[in-house]
Amino acid sequence: MRVAIGASTYQIKSSNASSEEAFGENTGINNIKLGSLVMPTNPDGSFWIYPTESKNLTVIPAWQVLDGSIDPYFFEGKVAIVGTSASGLFDLRSNALEKNIPGVSIIAQFVQQIFSNSFLKRPDWLLGLEFLAGLIFSVVISLTIQRQGPIGGLVAFGLGNGSIIYGSYYFFINYQYLVDPISPMLICLLAYLIITFFNFLFTEIERSKVRNAFSQYLSPVMVEKLAQSSESLVLGGERKEMTVLFSDIRGFTAISEKYKDNPEGLTDLINQLLSTLSNEILKTEGTIDKYMGDCIMAFWNAPIDQENHRERAIEAAFNMQTALRELNEELGKFDQDEMAIGIGINTGECIVGNMGSEQRFDYTVLGDSVNLASRLEGQSNNYGFPMILGQSSVEGISSNRVIELDLISVKGKKEPERIYTVLGEDIEIEEIELIEIPKDIVIIIEEEIIEDELDKEISRDDIIREDTVQEEDIKDKDLQEEILEEEVVEVFNFFQDEEVIDLTEEELKEEVAEIEEAIEEIIVVDIPEVTEEELEEYT
Repeated sequence: MRVAIGASTYQIKSSNASSEEAFGENTGINNIKLGSLVMPTNPDGSFWIYPTESKNLTVIPAWQVLDGSIDPYFFEGKVAIVGTSASGLFDLRSNALEKNIPGVSIIAQFVQQIFSNSFLKRPDWLLGLEFLAGLIFSVVISLTIQRQGPIGGLVAFGLGNGSIIYGSYYFFINYQYLVDPISPMLICLLAYLIITFFNFLFTEIERSKVRNAFSQYLSPVMVEKLAQSSESLVLGGERKEMTVLFSDIRGFTAISEKYKDNPEGLTDLINQLLSTLSNEILKTEGTIDKYMGDCIMAFWNAPIDQENHRERAIEAAFNMQTALRELNEELGKFDQDEMAIGIGINTGECIVGNMGSEQRFDYTVLGDSVNLASRLEGQSNNYGFPMILGQSSVEGISSNRVIELDLISVKGKKEPERIYTVLGEDIEIEEIELIEIPKDIVIIIEEEIIEDELDKEISRDDIIREDTVQEEDIKDKDLQEEILEEEVVEVFNFFQDEEVIDLTEEELKEEVAEIEEAIEEIIVVDIPEVTEEELEEYT
């Protein structure tokens, strides 16, 4: 080559040599200069071959030269390279375009590359550029994942890799730079996997925090729903219809007094009771708001919507009473006093969410319906029922199970509230056929006798008592008539007040007159022949 171009010497230039830039790094050989030709090399002095197809080379078989078929002047001014092409000589090579070509063809392509001054270049700074490109795309992918999630990051990863491949092709075609697209693509892939992994890790950590926070208040099923669907939780407060339950221990002051010398024992007892009752609330997927001493506050229909939140609260109340009876049986084995609870339930619109201060807040519920539920819990002791419900809480409940108790005025509210209780599903409710009392039967009996005998089995002989008027005890007819009239008036007034018999004043006088006319024929009560069963029905 040196002889062909008429060069006297050749020069090898390394990094940081005269007129060579390597940014202070000793990376090796930069190029070889042969006359006016400059051939860029790799740091170890090797060259990149720019492959072409063999058909672009002029190939002459050796036998044509030997037998004189080729004019010797054909080779004038040309570089001739002699080599073998027989496969048995094991000098067959492959390049990026062809397979199994003679090795001498690759040398010829390199000579052709030198004379055409078309060199593939890979300068030492190109490695830094590839790394920088990979780093820039990695940052873009990371930001996209943070804002758009893994899917958005995957789109950015695909666009980044496409840009790297296109850039490598562009520099190769226009500048003959060998830009390696694999390095920056691997950097982007590594960044995508790492960011996605940590994003998933942080998400799981947040979910774990949600689980830990709400596991103190919710059932495991509800906690899992929250962890999987954060859209179900609206922080800061939202308005929705909810059912609220308050439960309180009856006679807690007396129980505490017995443990005044053993506060640890009282703590164990209360913890055991609250755990038992809380389990029943969580079984119905209720949310425990807070514990206030011996009181439990819970609600339904938040943070997850529950269409049957009323039924869930009532079911929890019944289950709490059943669990308490079982707990009392266990406590009875250790000679401990039995405990009773009162429950108040109300339904209405409330505000539920995180409420409190910037330093500390709780997930709780506020509203007039909550206050009313607390008031109803206090009324359970007055009415002798373990469970008192507001009117809106019994909507949709079977009417056979609902008992209206009273219309009461609640402290702090102007309008009165109707209160109810609910019978358990295990109680059989039979239809009662009302009977009409015959007009010719008059039962004279004091109001206190009715109250005393309601729970007793009353026979026919028990009707005539020493309190009633006996003919033999009263000989004076006028006195007898006066006493009898007073008794009849008292009894009919009593029945009239109790809405058993509705009589006007005129009808009452007629009844008295009829009795006065028959005073000599009857003792006190004219009772027809009736069976004891009929008499019990009248009672």
